[in-house]
Amino acid sequence: MDGVRKVANTGRTVVCTIHQPSSEVFSVFDSLLLPKRGGETVFAGELGKNAREMIAYFESIDGVAKLEDNYNPATWMLEVIGAGVGNSNGDKTDFVKIFQSTKHFDMLPDLKAQASASEKASGSRESFSRTYQVVRNLLFRDGEASEEHKEDN
Repeated sequence: MDGVRKVANTGRTVVCTIHQPSSEVFSVFDSLLLPKRGGETVFAGELGKNAREMIAYFESIDGVAKLEDNYNPATWMLEVIGAGVGNSNGDKTDFVKIFQSTKHFDMLPDLKAQASASEKASGSRESFSRTYQVVRNLLFRDGEASEEHKEDN
């Protein structure tokens, strides 16, 4: 993970797929796109130091248990949304709807528009998961920005 961090520190965008990382691995990441089963986004945004931003976000939701001291925030987050072993809220809390009413969601209008255009072009909303569309558009957008930057120099 040190190598990944070094690459990111050069200003490059690094996209990783992680599944229940250790606290140490999770702390390497700056931001997170968290889909629930089915691909709908339940969180997207900056993690903050020691994942404080993400923790504060989920702890602000009614019914979500506070993160216990010395507990892995990645494991806790998955348990909170019902993706972990301890399914505490996943069946009774609509995390997608909650996310869609937040400032985090409001900061994604360009991505939503691009994903919508991609869905229309594919002819089927079911062709790809929503998360795939968002990630693809993030990568494509960064690629365009890189090409524009090259042309300016």
